[in-house]
Amino acid sequence: MSTPDQMRPLSGRTNQASSDEESGSPPGLGRQKSQRRRRALIIAATVIVLLAVVITTLALTVFKARDPELTTKSLTFSGIQFGFPGGVMNLTATTVVSVKNPNYVSFVYDKSTTSISYNGTVIGEALAPAGSAPARRTIQLSVTVNVMTDRIMGNVGLLAAAALMNSPLHMSSETSVEGRIRLGLIRKHVRVRMNCDFDVAALDQQVRNMECKRNVKF
Repeated sequence: MSTPDQMRPLSGRTNQASSDEESGSPPGLGRQKSQRRRRALIIAATVIVLLAVVITTLALTVFKARDPELTTKSLTFSGIQFGFPGGVMNLTATTVVSVKNPNYVSFVYDKSTTSISYNGTVIGEALAPAGSAPARRTIQLSVTVNVMTDRIMGNVGLLAAAALMNSPLHMSSETSVEGRIRLGLIRKHVRVRMNCDFDVAALDQQVRNMECKRNVKF
């Protein structure tokens, strides 16, 4: 005849088996889920780091903000007239400047300024409208400057002699283009100046011996 103490172990094993069947979860399933989540987080973190490295590398190499290139393509003078005793009556300068944008995004610039100087005095100045240079393209800006003849009246005698002898008059020009380049969150402000020294033959109005220097500021 069985005693109550002999029945208790059997009852405990039966209850444990019943509990496992009711839960429907094999042993160690929770640990496997935790390991999967950990692996997923590691993979996601690795992908994010790799993307950051790729973006940084591209930003410092291929998509690095480069300085626009400013070049004076031509400079011509026209309309030189000498009146006596009044001196120079009319003088017009036309300059064509190219803006090369080596970047993979547009270079947006404000109004550009072109000035003509003689003997260190600005004798003419003009503005070109604002615009943009498309990515990896070159555009041209044409500016016409009307010289303020009253600023060179002090050199009327020199100008008249130069016209008779066709000797050169030494002048200079300056073109300034200011704008910005935006590469994603990176915004670069650029100011490019082109300074040129040249000689103008007063009689035939030809420009000779032109030398230009480019200056970039941020």
